Amino acid sequence: MVNLTPKAIESVMSGDLNLKPVVQVLEIKLIANSKDRYRILVSDGVSTQQALLATQLGDRVRDGILRRGSVVQLIEYICSTVQNRKIIVVLNLEIIITEWEIIGNPKPCPGAESISQKTTDNENVMQSKGVSLNGSSSSVPPPRVRTNSRMNNSNNAPNFGPVVQPSYKPPPSYKSHGAITKNEAPARIIPIAALNPYQGRWAIKARVTAKSEIRRYNNARGDGKVFSFDLLDSDGGEIRATCFNAVVDRFFEVVEVGRVYLISKGSLKPAQKNFNHLKNEWEIFLEATSMVEPSPDEDTSIPQQQFDFRSIDEIQNVENNSIVDVIGIVVSVNPSVTILRKNGLETQRRILNMKDISSRSVELTLWGEFCNREGLELQQMVDSGFSPVLALKAGRVNDFSGKSIGTISSTQLFINPEFPEARRLRDWFDTGGKDASTHSISRDVAPGTKQNEIRKWVSQIKEDGLGRIR
Repeated sequence: MVNLTPKAIESVMSGDLNLKPVVQVLEIKLIANSKDRYRILVSDGVSTQQALLATQLGDRVRDGILRRGSVVQLIEYICSTVQNRKIIVVLNLEIIITEWEIIGNPKPCPGAESISQKTTDNENVMQSKGVSLNGSSSSVPPPRVRTNSRMNNSNNAPNFGPVVQPSYKPPPSYKSHGAITKNEAPARIIPIAALNPYQGRWAIKARVTAKSEIRRYNNARGDGKVFSFDLLDSDGGEIRATCFNAVVDRFFEVVEVGRVYLISKGSLKPAQKNFNHLKNEWEIFLEATSMVEPSPDEDTSIPQQQFDFRSIDEIQNVENNSIVDVIGIVVSVNPSVTILRKNGLETQRRILNMKDISSRSVELTLWGEFCNREGLELQQMVDSGFSPVLALKAGRVNDFSGKSIGTISSTQLFINPEFPEARRLRDWFDTGGKDASTHSISRDVAPGTKQNEIRKWVSQIKEDGLGRIR
C-alpha cells in the first residue's frame, strides 16, 4: 500500500516549503517547442496541482523512470504565480515507485485544471507577458558583440565558461534567508540552478568570477552600451548577468570580480550561446529596478572560481570552437607580434607552448592585452629558466592544422595557482616530467614521424646548440 502525504497540495500551495511530501504524478506533458521542459500534474490522493520540472530533471522523463503513475517525494520546490495562478516548480525529487495505479479520486485545487485543459491558456498568458513556455522570449535585446580591452582576436568573434544544469543539493544556508530589499516581502534566496522565467520574485547570492569591459554598439535602435558579468554560487551554479545603457552606469563600478553579491529583480531570458559559454540556458538581464548589493558576509562556501579541466590529450578530440579549461606547464613563449585584423585594426598576438602529464603539448595563442600582461610575465619566467604552471579558464579550441587553444574576452589566466592540480603538475615536472618526451597536438604529424618525437622552438634549438659541430 502506498501512502501519499495527506493534504500535501494544500500545504504546499499555502507556502509550506519545508514539507517534503509524497505525491503521485498523474500527467506529464512536454512543453510546446521545447526539448527538455516538462509540465506535470501531481496528486496527494485528494487534490491535484500543476507543476513544472526543473531542466535538470528532464532526463528522468526521457529515461522512462518518471512517468504517469510514478510516486515521488518532492525534496526541493518553490511556488510561482503566473496571471494569478500558482504553479509548483520542482527543483529536486526522489522517485519512490516508478509506476503505480492511480490513488484515490483526486480533484483539481481551486484554479487548477489538468495540463491538457490549461496548456493552451497558460501559453497564451505567458507569451503575452513576453515569455514562452519553452524558455524563449518575445522581447529580444539588442545584438551583443562582446569585446574586451584584454582581447581582440583576429580569428574568432569575442565570446565573454559544459548545456546541462548541475544537480541541485541545497546547502542549509538557502533555507533561512529573508528580505534583501527594503519595504517589501522577503525574496527567498534560491540556487542559480533553480532560476527560471516562471518565478515572480527571486534572489540569488553569488560571487562574480568574470566581468567584461563596456562595449558600445550601434544598430537599428540607435547607439547603446552593454557589459556583462559571470556569477557562481555555493551550489556550483553559474549564470551571466547583462546590463544595457543606463543600467550600465548604475552597476559597472559596483560590480567587482571576486566579491559576493545579493542580486534580485532581474528578468530571465534565453542565453545567447554564440556569446555565452556558461552551463545555463538562461541569462539575467538587469533593469532599472534590479538590486545588486554586496553581501554583508564573504561566504567562504562560494569558491573563487570553478574549473572543469581537460587534459591536453582530451583536447585533441574536442570539437572546433568548444570552450575548455586547461592546466599545464609553460615550456616556451614566443615574442609578441602585431597582427592586422580583418576589420583593419591591429592587435597583439603571442604564442606559447604548454604540456601536461598526458605526454601531450598544445599551442596557446594569447590575444590583445593578454600578450603584454600575463604573456610578458610568462616570457620573463621562461627566459630566466623557470617553467611556470598556467591554468586557463575558458579558452577556445581551434582545429586548424591540428588542435590549438586561443584566448577570448572571458578567458582568465592564473600563473602558478595554488590548486591541487597545479601542485601535482609541478611535482611531476620537477621529478622527471621536464625531460619526458612530448607529442604536440597542434601540428599535423608528417608521415613517418614518430609519435613521441620531441619538438622544439627555434629559440630552444639555438639555446641547446643543436646542429652545431662540436
